[in-house]
Amino acid sequence: MSYLGGDKAHSMVIEPNANDVLYIGSRTGNNPGNHYLRNLVVELWQVYDSGSNETKRVILDGIVEKIHNSGGRFLRNTSTVQPYWVESPIEEVRTKVARMCRNQKRTLKRASSLQKNVIDGTPITGDPLPYDVIFGKSQNTRGKEFLQHLIKERFDEYDALDRGTKATVVVAVLEAIKGKGGRFLQPAPDSSGFFEVSDEKAKERISKSFRNYRRTAMKKVGDPN
Repeated sequence: MSYLGGDKAHSMVIEPNANDVLYIGSRTGNNPGNHYLRNLVVELWQVYDSGSNETKRVILDGIVEKIHNSGGRFLRNTSTVQPYWVESPIEEVRTKVARMCRNQKRTLKRASSLQKNVIDGTPITGDPLPYDVIFGKSQNTRGKEFLQHLIKERFDEYDALDRGTKATVVVAVLEAIKGKGGRFLQPAPDSSGFFEVSDEKAKERISKSFRNYRRTAMKKVGDPN
């Protein structure tokens, strides 16, 4: 039994099997066939992402073929009242699988970003000290002001050095802050206190401060006002 969708006929399926990939409206189903499709996307998304348009097409067709070879079909429910399954046209299937590959990349990118934001440091007891540098847009302290003073004072020296020797200036700034009894702190995610970050993380932040200062200076030079 079939029905006509545009100029194509699609098979109407009453009972999906375990290997079918099911789409219910805009949502994907939880059928074993859906799990198999997700596993294929996890396995092949990087090849898809780095490939040419032709390679992408080959990857998509290969995924579809693997589903078909397993005895599965790509089915969508066309009724909100009762199950009424029809087989999706191939171009619609390719579009859905391509979207899954792109979403897999976004998901991993978000996970990587969250991992980078995990604080690698030691919780401190008590309140911050006067010359502590507290990272965060609203954290204006004497320590942060002193850091900004050091960045401005030593920027020309930093900027004149090559990448391999800029670290000497960064270390000097780090030691100047410590010489005042200051630490480099990061607020806890739940605002329950502060973490003292490692020297390596502090040096990364100091280097970023130099780069930000350079960008700000360049904008001022390019502004006729």
